[in-house]
Amino acid sequence: MEKLYLTTSGTPVRAGFAIADIFAPELVQAQEEMLLGGDASASAAERLRRFGIAERDIDAIREAGASSRTLPLRAPASGIITSIGVREGGRIGIADLLASIATRSGMRVEAQLFPSQRALLGARIDAQFTQPGVPDAHWQGSDPQWLNVLDPSTQTLGLRFRVDGGIDTLALGTVLDAEVRGALREQVLIVPMAAVIRSEAGARVLREGEAGHFVPVDVRIGQRDGEDIEIVDGLNEHDRIVVSGQFLIDSEAQLRAVLPTLDVRSNTAEHRHD
Repeated sequence: MEKLYLTTSGTPVRAGFAIADIFAPELVQAQEEMLLGGDASASAAERLRRFGIAERDIDAIREAGASSRTLPLRAPASGIITSIGVREGGRIGIADLLASIATRSGMRVEAQLFPSQRALLGARIDAQFTQPGVPDAHWQGSDPQWLNVLDPSTQTLGLRFRVDGGIDTLALGTVLDAEVRGALREQVLIVPMAAVIRSEAGARVLREGEAGHFVPVDVRIGQRDGEDIEIVDGLNEHDRIVVSGQFLIDSEAQLRAVLPTLDVRSNTAEHRHD
């Protein structure tokens, strides 16, 4: 191994990039036999290919009309170097691993989630990845694959996504922000979290009744989704409700003062449930 152009894993490379320059008496002999021409030329060129010498370098030897003491070994595909199996100045056999390359088609981004979060995602999962401090760096994740091994240090599970579109330019180990989305159920009724009034008695929502009066109704809440929250029971899809900004009820004392008043007003008219 005369010269090694890679020093660390995680380096992105393009197809044809010279990973190392190597020397072997067999390589020099094969070049000279190829340059002699005749019946042995084709078999000598094939020996060079078996050593991993690229076609472009074999053509360059023919054009130069002279053998070279060292020849480059090139990356067969674009991707990221995941491991380096040799060191500069060392010996390498024809079966030894020079380096491993993760190609773009095989690139994965791994999100870390707690086991309790896995139970909330369901079967249909996707993700959006962004790079902190880089406004236009964002990628869509698909084809999720759970790693069913708990990380002992973080107590998290790995969830790997296939990511296409420029991800191969990132160094191995780059930290990204992830927004992972999933659904346990379809046709779920949700309302803004600000619309739910919570007290010791439970959760209530102010629903519009007859003549514009608002009726406090008990609701049973479920999972939270960003700024929204699931309503399991107590509302119908077409009910009109009060949201934050129309009524400001910011303490339990105010809640106790407002709700009885609303109850009295609502008793003067029949309620309509859409």
